[in-house]
Amino acid sequence: MTMAPWTPEPESTRPVFRRLRELREECEQRLGVPLPHLSMGMSGDFEVAVEEGATWLRLGTALLGERRGPGVRTGPPTDPLVGTRVRHRFCSGAVGGPALVWPA
Repeated sequence: MTMAPWTPEPESTRPVFRRLRELREECEQRLGVPLPHLSMGMSGDFEVAVEEGATWLRLGTALLGERRGPGVRTGPPTDPLVGTRVRHRFCSGAVGGPALVWPA
């Protein structure tokens, strides 16, 4: 799992995600076992993370809306998947807010 440094330019996160994928591949070779998952990418950079091999994403803001304060969201975006029973897990976000962890 990795979280790239925040940047307004998602493309600049590519080297971070690429390096984690390379590390995973090195571990697979050394251990001789498949490591099928890469947890990387958040609402602002998930497209780049998926292009670099992410299998799990953290999409709190993209699915739940912007935060106005601690634990207060502006409301869910108008997305037909929000609130449906799809393969996702609701979890406590590492930065103090809720997030959805979504398989890529």
